[in-house]
Amino acid sequence: MRIRGLPGIRTVVFDLGETLVDESRCWAAAARTVGTSPFTLMAHLGSLIERGLD
Repeated sequence: MRIRGLPGIRTVVFDLGETLVDESRCWAAAARTVGTSPFTLMAHLGSLIERGLD
């Protein structure tokens, strides 16, 4: 889809990760589910992402 007046723009992307949507309650609930703190969960997720792992 092309928007009139903006030649060449074909796609608009929104960053949802705490830019448009506050995900903190969801991540806190996930941490409680696995029996850890949100900070510990984020540390582990960050470590996995840094190493390119799932």
